[in-house]
Amino acid sequence: MLHATGAARADGYLESGSQLPTLVSVSWEMVVPQSAVPDYVEQTSFRGGQLELGFGVARHLSLGLSASWNWLAQELPTGSLQLPDAVITGAAYRRVQLTELRATLHWYLTNGPVQPWVGVGLGGGWHESYLAVADQMRTASGWHAAAEPRAGLLWTVRAGLAVGLQARYAFTTARLGDAKDARWLAVDLGLAVY
Repeated sequence: MLHATGAARADGYLESGSQLPTLVSVSWEMVVPQSAVPDYVEQTSFRGGQLELGFGVARHLSLGLSASWNWLAQELPTGSLQLPDAVITGAAYRRVQLTELRATLHWYLTNGPVQPWVGVGLGGGWHESYLAVADQMRTASGWHAAAEPRAGLLWTVRAGLAVGLQARYAFTTARLGDAKDARWLAVDLGLAVY
């Protein structure tokens, strides 16, 4: 009896016979600016996180919600800020804050303790950008739409607990400085319970 239970647990998140259970994951997130975003902030950010909730709707399919928060920042030796009657040049500090909420769909490809998956996320969020030169600053913020292909894997370390790794490429309508339709690559590492 104990041996049979241990074998069933090796299946990981797909161990349920007909439907996936609910999965909750928390992860640390790294963001790599892409497209025109490096014109505003080019440094990779290690300050971010994601919370995700997935509901099994079929044997290999889950639908859910994910929320993420990221902070990108960069100091520049020189930068300029256009004012109505002057241009200020000096050391500059730029930052971007991104908050998003998405509906997600994940398709799990295999059974076993390591389960790769592919998916998509659709939603939107709020972005804020900030530029400071000397004692002057300019801020901008707004709503944006977002779509992202995503892929990852779950590695079950014991029944009900897994380590998750995922990558997602965000296509958005966010404007950050002169960068329109901001894009970034996000890589997540975290824990999931189900």
